[in-house]
Amino acid sequence: MNNICQICGLEKPEDNHYYKYHKIKLKDYVEKFYPKNDIYSSEKIEFKSWDSYFLTDFNNKNNLRKYLESISKGEGIIYLKNWLMRRKQSKNLIYAPGQFEIRSLQYPSIKFFHKYYGQESYEKICLELNLKLRYNYNNLPEFKYNPQEILIDSREIKPYKFDIPIKIQKLNFADYAPVPNFNNIFVERKEISDWAGVMSNGYERFQKELQRAKDHNAYIIILIESSYNDLLSINYLPQTKWIKASSEFLMKKVRDLYLKFDNFQMVCGGTRKECISLFNKIIRIKNIQLFDIQYLINTNKI
Repeated sequence: MNNICQICGLEKPEDNHYYKYHKIKLKDYVEKFYPKNDIYSSEKIEFKSWDSYFLTDFNNKNNLRKYLESISKGEGIIYLKNWLMRRKQSKNLIYAPGQFEIRSLQYPSIKFFHKYYGQESYEKICLELNLKLRYNYNNLPEFKYNPQEILIDSREIKPYKFDIPIKIQKLNFADYAPVPNFNNIFVERKEISDWAGVMSNGYERFQKELQRAKDHNAYIIILIESSYNDLLSINYLPQTKWIKASSEFLMKKVRDLYLKFDNFQMVCGGTRKECISLFNKIIRIKNIQLFDIQYLINTNKI
């Protein structure tokens, strides 16, 4: 779209311009002058935010899947490559989105790509678009390291319990670190409500934490005690229905972090017990930074 008010011709208007001067809500303005319909169902696509509207071609992922299944795989790859090119241009992408990011978008997961279009199909279109791959999807992780001790931050309220010795001390970032720390990784534990708070009110502080870690060449894994589907339904869960920020807003903040930092990844590990089990695997993997942990979980490879 061109950034000119279609009513008065003002260039680069603020979001409040449309109601202030024309008594029309931003949502109604966009839907009137830039209407969009679901490619598969032809139903109207509702405006939710500038961030998503012009990159949204379907009302839900089910319609996206049905559309891809209704056309040839060659046509599907062309559509998906073009969509990713649009996102690259819109967001100035440098890196190819990983599994955690991509599942929050109206786009197939990497798991779907590999299953439906072939093992290296996603990587191929990313490389054709000159997007750097953060992760290696072809190799399985090597469980090479055996930490002798776990450092736990002294401010951690609900520390995990381990079968190996622990040491409580103040960490510069995150909550846990293995000793020895060959990968220079740190793990930050988050309950789903904590995660929502960090992605909203605590966002600036968290960015500073990631920057401190980057300054020390450290890599942070944010381990969320939740399923991924719960993150997408956060406003409807009994324990998080009080959260005012929408799932769409929180996931956009996550994607913004991935645009800015390359020294972290988020992962939904499930229940607390499942997260402890996952933690014990993560700290043993050689070059864990090269693996998309959410992808490994979703494909049962970890």
